[in-house]
Amino acid sequence: MASSGCQVAQDAKDQFKALKERKLESDYVVFKIEKEKEVIVDKIGGADETFEDFAKYLKNTGPRYAVYNVKKGNTDRLLLVSWISDNAKIKEKMVYSSTLNTLKSALNIDCVMQCNDEDDLTEDAFQKAAFK
Repeated sequence: MASSGCQVAQDAKDQFKALKERKLESDYVVFKIEKEKEVIVDKIGGADETFEDFAKYLKNTGPRYAVYNVKKGNTDRLLLVSWISDNAKIKEKMVYSSTLNTLKSALNIDCVMQCNDEDDLTEDAFQKAAFK
């Protein structure tokens, strides 16, 4: 797929690194595309937020990316989530779809999940994607 030309902001990379190194008291960071030019941090989860809080936040936004720390037993994995609701505008879908590989490369993350429907936003679906 062609690239959108969007860049990943340094702060977005830094917050991902902090999540990866467990320096954030959070299980997730949400990113958005600003002015069709740059991927920036949209939200950092709170220390007391649950998966349900995270899913509710995504459901109430437009297209977003998120990195979620998926836990299974004593193991955890970072999962890059591309949330593009079926109800999103066509231009948004195109920009977010064509920027995903740029973000994936910038964060050096291999585990990716595409979510288009609220039914995709479940802990079970995230575990299956992260630990396949």
